[in-house]
Amino acid sequence: MLKLEILETHLDQEYIQLTDPKEVDSYKINEVGRVRFSFLKELGILNYKEAFKVWLRKFPRPIFILCVENKNILAWIYVEEWERSAKDGSPVYVLRSIETAEELRGKKIGYRLLMIVAKETPGYLITKPINNQARKFFLSNGFLDKEEMEFSVIELQRHPGYLILPPFKKKKLLEEYEEYFD
Repeated sequence: MLKLEILETHLDQEYIQLTDPKEVDSYKINEVGRVRFSFLKELGILNYKEAFKVWLRKFPRPIFILCVENKNILAWIYVEEWERSAKDGSPVYVLRSIETAEELRGKKIGYRLLMIVAKETPGYLITKPINNQARKFFLSNGFLDKEEMEFSVIELQRHPGYLILPPFKKKKLLEEYEEYFD
């Protein structure tokens, strides 16, 4: 039997980190009459569960966290370790994807997922927003354009459009952590 790690709770929601592809089958996503997701479909990926399983087979193992309620997936976040450390020696993690069901956006679920990832990852967190709404979300939660950094600690010349959440901004983000979880 698989043992799932519950990282946090809020109301009836559990924030669970998955580490094994088999764990994905324990949850429902895009079921009839349930919450709806579209981000991956817009990218041409039609089967969320299979995509999640593929991600969890990668090495090193990514950080993959779900927000669930009654076995229904409400939101998720996917983070991988960057191939290089920052120039100051700190690790760098890439937030590849985050999505909250359309009808639940604005309820701070994505913010809670971001806070958990900020707590779980040492060093820097980077991401490349795919649209203006995503960019606004990340900028409002402490991410900076690389031009806002005093010096470039992460090699991003061949990676335009990335935003950086440096450790000092993560610390500020985490000051509210206890307020957002039971």
